[in-house]
Amino acid sequence: MLKLQDITFAIDGKPLLVEASAVIPAGHKVGIVGRNGTGKTTLFQLIRNEWSIDSGTIDYPAHYRVGGVEQELSLIHISEPTRQEAIS
Repeated sequence: MLKLQDITFAIDGKPLLVEASAVIPAGHKVGIVGRNGTGKTTLFQLIRNEWSIDSGTIDYPAHYRVGGVEQELSLIHISEPTRQEAIS
C-alpha cells in the first residue's frame, strides 16, 4: 500500500500541495491526469524520493517498485536493418 499523509510541498514559496492525503491499495495501478503545471510530475518525483516533502509522510514497503513513463523521450537513431527487424 502507498500512503500519502498530510504532505505539503512548495516551490519558491508557492504551495503546490497542502496537507494532501491518499491511500493506494497494494496491487492497484494509478494514473494521474490534470492540466499542465498542476503538480503531477512533482507528486511523482516526491513519491520516488527525488525531491523532499516539506511536511507529512509518504510510506510504502521497501520492496515496492514505483515505475513511470518519462515525460519527454530522447530521439535515437535506429539503423534500417534493426528497424526492419523490429517491425517484422
